[in-house]
Amino acid sequence: MRKGIWRLVIVMALVLTVAAPVPASAATDYFTDDNGNIHEANINTIAELGITLGCGVGIYCPAAPVTRAQMASFLARAANLPAVFVDYFGDDNGNVHEANINKIAAVGVTKGCGVGIYCPAQNVTREQMASFIARLLGLGAGPDRFTDDTGSVHEADINKIAAAGITIGCDDTGTKFCPKDPVRRDEMASFLARAVAYGLNRYPSVSITSPTNLATFQTTWNGTFYVATVTLSATVSDPDGDATTVQWFSSVQGAGLTGATVTATLAIPAGQSSSQPIITATATDSKGAKSSASIQLKLIIGSP
Repeated sequence: MRKGIWRLVIVMALVLTVAAPVPASAATDYFTDDNGNIHEANINTIAELGITLGCGVGIYCPAAPVTRAQMASFLARAANLPAVFVDYFGDDNGNVHEANINKIAAVGVTKGCGVGIYCPAQNVTREQMASFIARLLGLGAGPDRFTDDTGSVHEADINKIAAAGITIGCDDTGTKFCPKDPVRRDEMASFLARAVAYGLNRYPSVSITSPTNLATFQTTWNGTFYVATVTLSATVSDPDGDATTVQWFSSVQGAGLTGATVTATLAIPAGQSSSQPIITATATDSKGAKSSASIQLKLIIGSP
């Protein structure tokens, strides 16, 4: 990497602090078909957090089972997972939840249901849900809690979410988990609301506001390279209110910029008459969760 190509002028360091968006009880009743449901408060909580949009206008369909495809969107929204550009499975092409399936695959929440397949239309069982949530939260081991999950491949994860208070079982005695039962939408709401309350780290979001993608900059000769001075700006939000920093990277010149708005000197590599560097802004919260946004710029040598 050539030293001196990046000239850093940090205009404004980024530290964002906002109120955490996890209410003890949502103030709004979002749906009409869950009135009196034991999970109604948690359904309203995940609606307030943007984790669910319901299943139709003003309805949630609380008794309906959750498919693996729908589950991916619930989990991706719960963690505010960033977009990815890898297609992990071949059997979800064109599925409305495909982008979210890829998001949870990227962070290791799912490995699919076979080699290269996800089985998006299958219903999620309670034991499978335990593993999805345990992986999303990165939970540690818990003691053996239930009597009806012995031998289940998901038993360790069931114990993890029980120890974290995310499940209390499926019967009045608290000794059974009903691992093979399908997860209903109302139950899913409680799993997710408890996961968020437990401390699920929701990823920050970043958007580059200036310059625009494919913006062109004329360069001037500085005695060594043709360079252009460019102001880079991004907006960042974090659902948890964590302190978040932004770092900037260039596909040509490397790393070195920190701040929401920075001024950089970009150079055309020696021997070239133009350059189209990809500029990436990466937001990292205080717990290490990251998301990125990128644009491409055009650097040209002005006419003599």
